[in-house]
Amino acid sequence: HRFLIDRRAAVLRPGHRDDLAAADHPVGLRIDQVVADPPPTLAAWHYLSLRLAGIPGLPAWPAERIHLVGPRVSCGWTLYAQIDAQGSYHDLALTIDQAPDPEEVAVLRSCWEDPDRDLGALDLRPYDADLVYCNGHIHCTPAVVGTVAGPPIGLHPNPSCPTCGRLMFHITTVQNTVREYGDGFRSLYICEDCLTSACTGTGWN
Repeated sequence: HRFLIDRRAAVLRPGHRDDLAAADHPVGLRIDQVVADPPPTLAAWHYLSLRLAGIPGLPAWPAERIHLVGPRVSCGWTLYAQIDAQGSYHDLALTIDQAPDPEEVAVLRSCWEDPDRDLGALDLRPYDADLVYCNGHIHCTPAVVGTVAGPPIGLHPNPSCPTCGRLMFHITTVQNTVREYGDGFRSLYICEDCLTSACTGTGWN
């Protein structure tokens, strides 16, 4: 499998900027805290970071955390990055299904890119009888914004590593509502051999 069988529910806990440094899985870090490339950068928005020690069984990775970030595009994109020992992304590369509408870009920039909006942290909880199951998913459960481990959600091809071509390992898929920006599902993958991450933004389908 290119994913972990033992899934966890990603439950959003609202918070404040001062809470993020102590959180295992923060939501809403500043881009310059996770991306080493100087501005302008292809990454415009931080959705979440995961402390990998809190997810047993993952492939070896050089940094303590992995980050789900996105460009100034609503959906239909894949953002690749290399990671250094400090956990920062660099050498970003973006592929998109079609060029974003300038009006959409303006709306994202002006209406949504408040760095202090929708801050918090994720709690990772087991799949159990406290979740609401509907059509094989748990997203009807209050405060659940996605899953960590398990297969990706949606009918989209999973990314392959741009360096070695291997199918990338799925880490998490969440709804854009984890930190409202764009539309659809947001997923995070790694190639443990090439130390490459891939963040994707897909439609709901």
